[in-house]
Amino acid sequence: MNLPLRLFTKFRFLLFCLVLPLFLLSFSGCFSSTTIDDQKTRSQSDGDDFFNLANNLINRNKIAPALIALDEAYNSYSLLDDVSGKSKVLLKKVTLFAATNETEKGDSILSAELLILPSKTDTINLINSLTEFYYNTKRYDSVLAVTAKFNTSYLEHPKALIAIAYLALTKFALGQNIEMELANLNRAFVAFERDKIYPPDQLGFAYYTRAFISREKGDLNDAEFWGMKAWDKDLQNEDYQALAYDLELLAKIAEAKADFSGAAGLYKRASDSYNALGIERESVFCEVKSLLLRLKEDKNNSFLINRLKFLRDKITDAVLIQETDILLK
Repeated sequence: MNLPLRLFTKFRFLLFCLVLPLFLLSFSGCFSSTTIDDQKTRSQSDGDDFFNLANNLINRNKIAPALIALDEAYNSYSLLDDVSGKSKVLLKKVTLFAATNETEKGDSILSAELLILPSKTDTINLINSLTEFYYNTKRYDSVLAVTAKFNTSYLEHPKALIAIAYLALTKFALGQNIEMELANLNRAFVAFERDKIYPPDQLGFAYYTRAFISREKGDLNDAEFWGMKAWDKDLQNEDYQALAYDLELLAKIAEAKADFSGAAGLYKRASDSYNALGIERESVFCEVKSLLLRLKEDKNNSFLINRLKFLRDKITDAVLIQETDILLK
């Protein structure tokens, strides 16, 4: 082999030795990047799945498993340092503790955790959660303070129906004018029919709010209309706890309209729903109401009387205890 050819061959070999490691490093980098992206995607998916599972468990009143699912969701979001996801989980815990009368735990989260809100959606979620927490813990001044803190663009957002509803309920409980809040809810209902833009769970609660306020104001036909819309939406969402509340409200509306037979049936369905969810106090209340209404029409029914006697010591409502004792004399 002549000298120029030998030099070229050596140069080509040397070039190959230099380029090959760089090529392999870059190729392995692609695999590494792909692996990290896949892990992030899985963590995000796991976080969302656990959060959705928690919501489904809450709808079935499975509180302990729901808290476990929320912890798993938080851990998954933490792997990504997903601030929105972590804040969402913490706020869900806050509202859950309000529903279980564990106010101190909710307050502890709000005071100890730094809830960073990187987007408008996160801020709206905060408003919804805080108004729910403070209303259910009967801190009405705090509800007013939270809603007053943010400008109207937040409360007019399609995902802020929960906050609007709780603000209306708060003002109604305080005897304040709620026409603006009712107008906001009505605009939301019209917008939903037109654009289908509102979260279905929020819409169901907004319908329930309209029904509740209408019943309290004595507008029973309006209350029944909105109550049925709440029932239909919650049935569509498979929100079983909300359905139990809907049935109880519809029963109270029917009772106020003197439809005692219809009310008795609705109270019994509500009782069965509460019982299936493991909510004993409300289950007993609704079944006793059903029995009392049925005994108005069938006073000598021994089966109904014996069932009422069996439930007597489980009643916690003072008015209902008095009504029961009068009938059982």
